[in-house]
Amino acid sequence: MIRIASKTAVAAVLVLACGCAGADEGPSAPGTFPSESYATLLSDGGELSITVWTAPEQPPPRGEIAVKLAVADAASGAPVAGLALDVVPWMPVMGHGTSVVPTVTSDGKGTYLIEHVNLFMPGRWELRTHFKDDVDDRASPIFDVP
Repeated sequence: MIRIASKTAVAAVLVLACGCAGADEGPSAPGTFPSESYATLLSDGGELSITVWTAPEQPPPRGEIAVKLAVADAASGAPVAGLALDVVPWMPVMGHGTSVVPTVTSDGKGTYLIEHVNLFMPGRWELRTHFKDDVDDRASPIFDVP
């Protein structure tokens, strides 16, 4: 009986070890963005050009992601810093958002990091974003989550 328990223990350790192999080879950590953007769009009022990246993957997977927005003046291309952003992840077909409130930080150079974006179910999501202060405009990048 001791031999069976030992074989079972060894088998369990091997299964766990195999399950962990290559764990570092998966998608990048949240906040690590690829060099190529996911999308670029104009704000609803046409004042802003918004370039979008998602992490850990593009297109974003189901679950918690991070989003980086580079915001520029649509006419001049100059970065627009100092904006306040209200961000709401929204699933239009289901008519709901998420209970997790994303956090927004800025680098002061027109780039905004949005963390704790919880896309908890597959389908089409909008990141309804209201840009305030020097401008008052909105944009809604769209993510199709598998």
